[in-house]
Amino acid sequence: MFIWGMAAMLCRPDLTRKTFIGGVLFLVLYFVFFLSFNLIYTNAVQKFWNLSAISGILVLGVPLEELLFGFTFGLMWSGIYEHIKWYKIAGK
Repeated sequence: MFIWGMAAMLCRPDLTRKTFIGGVLFLVLYFVFFLSFNLIYTNAVQKFWNLSAISGILVLGVPLEELLFGFTFGLMWSGIYEHIKWYKIAGK
């Protein structure tokens, strides 16, 4: 997903800002969702994630890899429609 996001920004430099902002916004949304999940299902991360198979780094109880997933998914997804259809905002 990271490579897809970077490729989209290289191919469509006009979408670079939107792509990056999309990554950050989805990261924040995903993080808030995960924090809510952790409040409802305490110890679910320790129970269901194999922390020894990943970095084991938790940010407020959220695995770092989940946050990387959220950011890269946002990078990939944010500009996909404009990229596929080659839409541009008028005047830019």
